[in-house]
Amino acid sequence: MKQAFVAVILVLCGVILYVSLASENEENPNKLSPELDRHFASMWFHNHSGMYRCDFTFRIQGYTHIIFVRSEDEFLAIDFPDDAVVAWPSLYTYLMIDGINSFIRENEEYDNTLLEYPVTMEDMFDNWKNVQSFLSEMRGAGTTSRFNRIAPSVREEYSRIINAELEMLNEAIEASNIDVSLYGFELPVTWGISRLGFSANLILVFEVYAQLDEDVRKQLELPNLYARFRDTRRMLDWDDENFGNTTLTPRDQAFGFPENYTGRIRAWEFW
Repeated sequence: MKQAFVAVILVLCGVILYVSLASENEENPNKLSPELDRHFASMWFHNHSGMYRCDFTFRIQGYTHIIFVRSEDEFLAIDFPDDAVVAWPSLYTYLMIDGINSFIRENEEYDNTLLEYPVTMEDMFDNWKNVQSFLSEMRGAGTTSRFNRIAPSVREEYSRIINAELEMLNEAIEASNIDVSLYGFELPVTWGISRLGFSANLILVFEVYAQLDEDVRKQLELPNLYARFRDTRRMLDWDDENFGNTTLTPRDQAFGFPENYTGRIRAWEFW
């Protein structure tokens, strides 16, 4: 009798816990989780910490959920809760939306019960579970997921845009006769689609950018490179705040900072 009573209590506790968790998820659908983490990473959202970090890394620092905003300006204009990861769309996010919509238009024979056409940024914020289900869905054994059919062309377009901005910046730096070797990198600075990274640390590249004539800087249109630079700045600041001062550590040198380099301050003027 006693064992039966204990069993009933355990079952009731389990039910209460399940209902509590379900209610919490309904109240806060953007609670940090592996599923939301996958969406966050696959869409390349910018975020207040400057780089993609897994949900576990955020949770151990006291963060509980993600708040999506439409732009960096909105992030800067509002005071957000300390336990919120604040994220906003990047160039890649917009290109993924275009890629998804192109796929839907060009593959009308595929049943699509998950997303309404056209897919918008609101879907990325509020309907992200269906977005991820749509992208991961397989079309029979051995076929490629929609994500792996869409993402390669999106990354190619992203690389084309980034490298076009880099070409303008490389030409301006080369014309300036600044010795970039003093900053620990060589021209041309490139973005690689294979490694999804730059050939030089953007902090150092923007240190050189800061040396350019003001009129030259005004003529350069580098919105996406500049956004990536600000990400790198936020990453260093966030790491300093959460893991201690990382200035000129081996980690910095691994990022491309020459040993004893102290000239990072001027680029901060463009923050």
